Amino acid sequence: MASLIFLSKKETRKSGFKFLGTLLTTFFIPQYQSRIRIRKRKIVNVDHELDKLIPFSLDHFKTYMSFSHIWIKSIYFLYREFGNRALPFIEKYLKNIDQLYKNGFDVSDRCQSTTTRPDSGRHIKLKLLHWVDPHLHCVPSLHVMVICFNHLRIGTIIRELTGSTRGYEAELEYLANQAILITNSILFMKQHSINCIPAGLFALSEECSEFNDEYALNLVETLKRINMDSIERFEDIASYITELYTDFQELSKSVSNKEILINFLLKYEELPQL
Repeated sequence: MASLIFLSKKETRKSGFKFLGTLLTTFFIPQYQSRIRIRKRKIVNVDHELDKLIPFSLDHFKTYMSFSHIWIKSIYFLYREFGNRALPFIEKYLKNIDQLYKNGFDVSDRCQSTTTRPDSGRHIKLKLLHWVDPHLHCVPSLHVMVICFNHLRIGTIIRELTGSTRGYEAELEYLANQAILITNSILFMKQHSINCIPAGLFALSEECSEFNDEYALNLVETLKRINMDSIERFEDIASYITELYTDFQELSKSVSNKEILINFLLKYEELPQL
């Protein structure tokens, strides 16, 4: 319903349809091209030894699948709250999401990436997910990029429309929590490796003016806090994520973000795992 509203409004229609085109041409079609072997691209498995410490858990399925619903619901909230005044901001938001997908494809078009997923067994919804998602665009994680962008940008839009975020603390706290929980879910659903989180945060840093190192490090610290008691050596996992993100940022002083991630993938199989 919300999607149809933005596709019908003249202020957001062009950006909305453009994003749908980008979604097809940079996410779904290239993966299916590789999966059915009509286009050859290098594919790297980005599993890490530390991933073995994180158990596969269907408890995170609903959270993982809420990814698209959350950001669409967020811009619909803006429209319900502020009416037509919000449409120019939503239009720019859609352009930004579009660019995140294009940036992810800039990496994947040179080198696709995957992880080892568990068998779907008799779980029909998981089987459908595995069937629809060819699972070849893991680095950088679009889940991480989009859900963190959503949290940060919605706060900015509210500030620009009202002068502050006073009165919207609960909504923004909800989006912050969703950014954490959805990022966490990609690990337990085995849709991504621990490499995909720092890569996603790093890729976002180039496109989101609100994003900074403190945000990235706080996110990782929160992941550590919620998993420390249940996952053995999660502090090692958190340290690895932080160190890889920091390494990416250091390299970006002299090399483009895109080339850094491409080089990481191309050389990944040669890197030490622990």
